[in-house]
Amino acid sequence: MYRSNYFSCVKPLALLALLMPFKLGGQACTNSGSGSVCAPAFSNTAQVAKTGAGVATDGSWALLNHSADIGSGDLGCYSSGQIAFAPNAATITMVKGSYSCGSSDITTTNESYLSGAMVWKNLAYAPSQTTSGHVTIEVSAEMGRGWPAIWMLGGNGDSPSSTGCQYSSINHGWDNIDNCDWDQDSGGKDSGEVDINEMYESGGYTNPSHNKFVNGTSVACGGSAISDATRNFHLYHMDWSSGAIDMKVDGVDANCGYTSNIPQNPMFLLIENRVNSSGAPSSFPQVMTIQYVQVCDGSTCTAPNSAGGNTLFYDNFGGTPPAPTCDLNGDGVVNSADVTIAINQALGIAPCGSADLTQDGVCNVVDVQRVINAALGQACRIGS
Repeated sequence: MYRSNYFSCVKPLALLALLMPFKLGGQACTNSGSGSVCAPAFSNTAQVAKTGAGVATDGSWALLNHSADIGSGDLGCYSSGQIAFAPNAATITMVKGSYSCGSSDITTTNESYLSGAMVWKNLAYAPSQTTSGHVTIEVSAEMGRGWPAIWMLGGNGDSPSSTGCQYSSINHGWDNIDNCDWDQDSGGKDSGEVDINEMYESGGYTNPSHNKFVNGTSVACGGSAISDATRNFHLYHMDWSSGAIDMKVDGVDANCGYTSNIPQNPMFLLIENRVNSSGAPSSFPQVMTIQYVQVCDGSTCTAPNSAGGNTLFYDNFGGTPPAPTCDLNGDGVVNSADVTIAINQALGIAPCGSADLTQDGVCNVVDVQRVINAALGQACRIGS
C-alpha cells in the first residue's frame, strides 16, 4: 500500500523510472466496444466485424471457422458467418443443411449443421493475476436450442508456443492438439475446463448445468430450475478463486461449492451452440443471443453491465461504451489507489483493462503517468 504522503514523497517521473526496467509490452487484449484493434487478423478464424454500431474490427474475439469438436460428440461445422453483432446482441445462428468442414486433426467431414463459436483471442485470466484473488465472469444470454454452452477452458495465448488450449481451439481443432492436454491443470499443463452453463436438447432448458473437468476428475452441478433459457435472458455468474468456484444464475447460488481440483492457470471464454449426438432440435434456425460479457476483479461486479467499478473486461457488442476514466476503482476520486491499479496492470500483475487510457490495447507507463497526473489535480487524458 502507498503511504498517506505518497505523492509528496515520490515524483511521477521517478515512478516512471522504476517501471522502465520491466517489460511493458502488450498485455491481454481488452474490449469495451470501442473497436480498437489489439491483435492481427489470423488465417483459419475470422476477425470480428461488429456492424451494429458501425465499428470496424476488434481483436478480442476469434470467430471459429472449422469443425465442431467431433471427438467429443459435437455435430456440425462452425462458420464466422453465423455470428452477427448489434448493440447488446451478439447472435449465433444454427441452421440445418449439408456442409463440409475440417481442421488440422480431423479430415474434411460432411455435416448436417452449421453454427458459430466465439472465443477470446489473446485474452485469459487467473485468480493469481487479480488484486482480489478472485475472477468473476458474468454473461447475460438467451440460449439457443441444441447444445448451447458458455464455458472456460485453460489456455494463455494465440501462438504455437502458448500453454493450454487457446491456440489449438482457435486455429487447429480442439482437444489434445498442439499444447492442449484436456482437463489437465498441473505439471505445466493448462487445459482444465469449467462450464458456466451448458444445456442439451435431451435434458431441456430449465436446468442449468455447471460442470468441472480438472486433472482427471469430473463433477456436475445443476442448481435451481429457471424459466426456459431459450426464451428468456438469464445472467450466468462464475466466481473463481484459487480455492473455490461458485456459480449463480440470476443472483441465485447454484450451491456447487467446488473446493477441490480448482484450476490455477489462466482460462479463456468460449460461447457456442452446436448439436450433440444425443439429440437435435426439431426446428431450425436456432438463435443464441448474448447481451454482454463482463469480467471483474472480485467476487462480484461492483458496477454490473458496465465498464466501471472493478471491471477488467466488458463487451456489449457494439453498444456505446461508458467513457474511460482515471478513477479506475470507481470510488469517485482519483488517488493513490488508482495509481496502484494502473501500475499493477502495466506490470502484468493484474490483467490490462481499466488502465488502458490510451485505448491501444496495452497498459504501460503512459497510462500510469496519466493516472498520476489526474491524482495530482490535472485533467484525465483519454485516447492517443
